[in-house]
Amino acid sequence: RGLGDVYKRQLLPPFNCIPALGNAAAGEIVKVRNEHLFTSKADLKKRGKVSQSIIDTMEYMGILKGLPAED
Repeated sequence: RGLGDVYKRQLLPPFNCIPALGNAAAGEIVKVRNEHLFTSKADLKKRGKVSQSIIDTMEYMGILKGLPAED
């Protein structure tokens, strides 16, 4: 999985390619996502315990495309 996952014909980079997001934080995001999918960027920020700068970087990278800002 070094190059990321392929999902719906898109190459998804691994979370640890995001600057300032370490392996432990990436693992926590995956863990809580597996419990219940994120419903919004606010939900990701709260349950995934990530900063606004990480959310902004994910948006810039196109990772959060289609995810609403709020529930």
